[in-house]
Amino acid sequence: LFNAFFVRNDLYKQYLREEVPDTSIEALHEVTMGTTIYQLYDGTIKLWGCKKMLWHRMPIDEEKMQMLPASERQFPFAPPPSGCDTISAEAPVSGLGTKLENLVVNSKIDGAELKKNEQIRES
Repeated sequence: LFNAFFVRNDLYKQYLREEVPDTSIEALHEVTMGTTIYQLYDGTIKLWGCKKMLWHRMPIDEEKMQMLPASERQFPFAPPPSGCDTISAEAPVSGLGTKLENLVVNSKIDGAELKKNEQIRES
């Protein structure tokens, strides 16, 4: 919510034009101590900007603002875990544009263990 003063156009031109040349909302609106609240994908509430109660001079505690306990904060539409155990490079890849022969990736697909490095070497 914002406050506004409306002035008749003839009075504005006579008294205020030099002092307030741009009367657009963007020019007149100045946020000096604004606080913005954000919610992250996992449900965490974050603040940006002024993190204190201006008239009471008390800090705003983000932890007290949380709606979900930390143990329940997770993105509800995240894909299921892929079962990826390790991703490592055993040795540097020789040259640009070559096959990633040295990349070892073990992942579980439908409960079966698949070694992608064997598939890469075969191709």
